[in-house]
Amino acid sequence: MIDARPGELTGEQGQVTYELAAYSTRVWAFLIDLLPFVALGLLIAIGVSVGEGSTDSDDARELTRTLALALGIPLTLLYAPLLLIRRGARNGQTLGKQAMRIRVVRESGEPVTLGNALMREVVGRQLLIAFTYGVYAVIDYAWPLWDRSRQALHDKVAQTRVVLAEPVRNSAAGTFTTGLDAHAPQPPLEPVEPAEPAQPATGSTAPPPAPADDAPVRDGWLPPRASS
Repeated sequence: MIDARPGELTGEQGQVTYELAAYSTRVWAFLIDLLPFVALGLLIAIGVSVGEGSTDSDDARELTRTLALALGIPLTLLYAPLLLIRRGARNGQTLGKQAMRIRVVRESGEPVTLGNALMREVVGRQLLIAFTYGVYAVIDYAWPLWDRSRQALHDKVAQTRVVLAEPVRNSAAGTFTTGLDAHAPQPPLEPVEPAEPAQPATGSTAPPPAPADDAPVRDGWLPPRASS
């Protein structure tokens, strides 16, 4: 059964919390996902070369272009969505994400549906890249580097997160909270007597400590490990 809190699932093994995937892991998954497209291009070139005897003629180049568009566009648009909506343990995984042991989940922690996958990959990525002549791709792919939730822009469009495939047990996660906890009804607070303000030590000029990053989590999701 799915809990309504982001980043957490409830099942037979109790509550678990997902850990956000590191940026480098996402990059490797993206590069692996390019391999089917490279293989398709090589197959088209080899097929045209065998059929036409050469790829240098105008007819061969036109045939190569036609085949690349006819096969490449459907593959580009459907490759990720059809893989992301697989049921079971492979839900939210392309071949690259599967190899790198990461996955896409919705912000509620629930599995990816066809609507989420199309919104993320087609609308949030491919169409915007095409409309901006590729400029959007640079910003989109770099966005997780400075985003607190480690989301790319296409993640924000589809309200998804990229996490490690294996969640963390709540016993290991400690007292991590979630983004929706702030909106949950809170018990009334008992009045507390105001404490006397602390007096600074004479001659002390030490600045106050800076707030710790990722304390305790990134909006309900464990931050990437420092060693990732």
